Amino acid sequence: MKAGIYLGQEKIELRDLPMPPVGENDVLVQNLYSSVCGTDVAVFFHGPNTGHKVTVGSEFGHETVSRVVKVGKNVTDFTVGERVYPYPRYAKGDTRRAGTIGIAAAVALKHFGMGKVMLCDRAAFRLKLAEGLGFAVCNPAAEDFAAKAATYFGTAPSLSGATADIDCWLDAAGAESILEDFLRLGKVESQFVSVAVNNRPRTIDLLHMTYAQQSLIGSGGYMPEDVQDVQEILASGKWDLERIITHEFPLPELEQAIRTAGDAEHAGNVVVKMKTA
Repeated sequence: MKAGIYLGQEKIELRDLPMPPVGENDVLVQNLYSSVCGTDVAVFFHGPNTGHKVTVGSEFGHETVSRVVKVGKNVTDFTVGERVYPYPRYAKGDTRRAGTIGIAAAVALKHFGMGKVMLCDRAAFRLKLAEGLGFAVCNPAAEDFAAKAATYFGTAPSLSGATADIDCWLDAAGAESILEDFLRLGKVESQFVSVAVNNRPRTIDLLHMTYAQQSLIGSGGYMPEDVQDVQEILASGKWDLERIITHEFPLPELEQAIRTAGDAEHAGNVVVKMKTA
């Protein structure tokens, strides 16, 4: 089988690896499509220890859609030909998290009943994708976020005066300014949820958060019940989520796929199609 091997900053090699043996309690899956995660992009461009746990000499690919091709004699939960996807936290050699989240998180927030959701990005291309799904958007690099948010959400009290009435701030990018904006602009009893890979130490004014009764929450994975929620969202037919996939590459062009995924001004979600013959 072929695999994309990480050799360090901006270095990838496609290698032939031996097919893994299938024991009595094992399931062998063949990957059909893999999505390029933002953490794949980070470790490719910036070197080891800057994204998820892709170490030098190990394989890329932890967001995949697969099919079962062989099962051990003791396996009763899976059948050959069944469509599956591996749970990234159980994947050998990668016990961290799966990646692209922003628009999908916005869809989930609406699905669970949040009345107003706004997506913020500095890339006009990705904001257009979000607008196409019916979301309000803001480009903080070109617009006054505080003013636009107050107009869209209405206002509520904060420790420093009236501010946008935002219940939940969700960081899917990891930019330092997002947490800073929350601490500066967050209303009383608001919460900040981080799903991004924030791998740098941060300074937080805990006294301010105490008086404002704010909370800071990390979200680094998902549980089986979350998968059921995703299936319900897709089955609802309310969201044309395929539109966020903007590029598809064959496996031999993995490097180009990752470089394209890193171009926020021209790409949304990028997928790699495996050879299935």
